[in-house]
Parts: sequence; C-alpha cells; structure tokens
Amino acid sequence: MVTYGVGTTPFDGIKNGNTLHISYAGGLNAGIISRAQVERTEKLVKQYTALYPEIEWLGHNQVSRKLCPSYSAPKFLREIGIQEKNIYDKDHYGIAATLKSPYEYLRIKGE
Repeated sequence: MVTYGVGTTPFDGIKNGNTLHISYAGGLNAGIISRAQVERTEKLVKQYTALYPEIEWLGHNQVSRKLCPSYSAPKFLREIGIQEKNIYDKDHYGIAATLKSPYEYLRIKGE
C-alpha cells in the first residue's frame, strides 16, 4: 500500500522486488497527513486496482516494525470501498491494528 519498502523479512512472499510502493511526504506520527494526500492516495489505489484487479494492498507497518504509513491501510482500504480480496489483512507486528484510517484522523482534526 503506502510504503518505503517492505523490509528484509518477507512474509507471504512479499518483498521489495515484487511490490509497488506509493509514498507521501510528511510526518511519521499518526494522523500527520493532509486531505490532499489522502485523496490522491485514494485515487491512485482505485486506479491501480482497476488496472490490476488481482492486486493486493498493504501498509508497510503490516510487514515491518515501522509506523509508516502512520495509519491502518486495511481500515483505509475498506473505507474507500476496496474489495476484501484486494486487502492484505495480516498485521505481523500488531502495529496497523492500533492505528486509524487517514480519513478518521482528518475527522478528528476537524477537516
């Protein structure tokens, strides 16, 4: 999903060489993402899902001990209507489960 690389311990065959990386500039603290960044990420996810119907999306924090993308990719993907078959739902380090979707963070901030 939104990642700077999936790390050195591949889970389920996921590794840098067979993944697409979408990244955004900004903070690594939960909820630090602008509305424009969230909307552009949503648009890219939907475009790639239409082009590659079997694509599976995930966040870096699901397969690496890192906070990025600073939100829960599975929650975000469900919120924007991505089908379950396209969502990698494992959270190997329990990080993504503790985070909200970026739209939830924007609502909390009053945007």
